[in-house]
Amino acid sequence: MYIYNPRQTVLVTCRGQIKDKFSGKENIKDNIIVLDWHTPLSFNPFLYAISVGKTRFSLNLIKESKVFAVNFMPFYLKDDILFCGRNSGEYLDKFEKTSLTKEESEKIDCPRIKQALAYLECEVIQEIDSGDHILFIGKVVYSEEKEKGKRIFHLENDNFTTTQDWGDFMSKEEIEHLAQSLKNSGLAASIEDARKKAEAMLNKKNKGQAIKVDKKEKPLEKKEENIEPLHIEEAEELFINREAEEDIKKKQSQQDDLTKFFDE
Repeated sequence: MYIYNPRQTVLVTCRGQIKDKFSGKENIKDNIIVLDWHTPLSFNPFLYAISVGKTRFSLNLIKESKVFAVNFMPFYLKDDILFCGRNSGEYLDKFEKTSLTKEESEKIDCPRIKQALAYLECEVIQEIDSGDHILFIGKVVYSEEKEKGKRIFHLENDNFTTTQDWGDFMSKEEIEHLAQSLKNSGLAASIEDARKKAEAMLNKKNKGQAIKVDKKEKPLEKKEENIEPLHIEEAEELFINREAEEDIKKKQSQQDDLTKFFDE
């Protein structure tokens, strides 16, 4: 692991014109790039910087449009964030391939992500050549924090963490996500039952009570084809279930080695 990790992972959205290689027609392209290297620079004026690799597809989109949006994302969307990091947006639409919802920014001609916990909309005022990266310094023209939540931090490769305790600022979307994980893992008979269990776990967490699975209560029979390892990891933070844990480890051990993560 890099000595400067973990760092908060953000999704930077951008828009630009690209020329179709076959027809030569100019098309508008919206894209998402995954970044760990970003930082505030100044309170007055409010400046924020992002560092983008010179080989990245999004680099020229930002260079040409002179704007970008920084989206601070919740931890529970790590699957979508991984997809955006593993795949280049040059030949696919990341919004169409993930559950991320596009919406228009308030002050700039650029998309942003509806599920983000907070946004920064920036106009590029300076570009600095920084070795194999370009540092874009942006003047923040609009910012908004929609809600509190568990933000995502990158460790290395496909490993992430977060710094907030589960349930401290748990949104409806996160409760629904946990409920779906419980149902998919076979630990709830229906989505309604899963929602009740998820809310009960949240209530116990907020009251400082220990969360355990009753040893007498055996999990329902699992349908292994429905198990999603990255989702079930979140449920493991809340209760002890050895069988589910072994299923996850087995499934993860069969995954192919990842290619370089930040493909944009």
